[in-house]
Amino acid sequence: MSSLRMAALKACFRKGGSAERKSGEDRSLRTKKLFRSRSDKEEAELEKAQREFNETRSSDLAELESCKDSMKNLKFVVDTPKEKADLERAKAAELMKHLRKQTAQNLAKYEVTR
Repeated sequence: MSSLRMAALKACFRKGGSAERKSGEDRSLRTKKLFRSRSDKEEAELEKAQREFNETRSSDLAELESCKDSMKNLKFVVDTPKEKADLERAKAAELMKHLRKQTAQNLAKYEVTR
């Protein structure tokens, strides 16, 4: 028996308690504390892993949505060259119409003042 254990037994006998019961209680308390601290650490690690998983999942979902939007835009862009040319023609026609109208107004304005 080690000297520390012997000292603990002597102290326990002086107090009138059972040395075996006292050392057994100490052992069980230490074991409970050890398991509690281990479970707390494991729980903290599990929570951390869960948070990281959720963050990764959120960023992956955001990236997926971004990719879906890009695919939609890509389909739109692929289909638009003809539409773009049509829009440019329509815009040019509107511009010409507006210029003709402005020119006519200017001519009418100068004809009245002459």
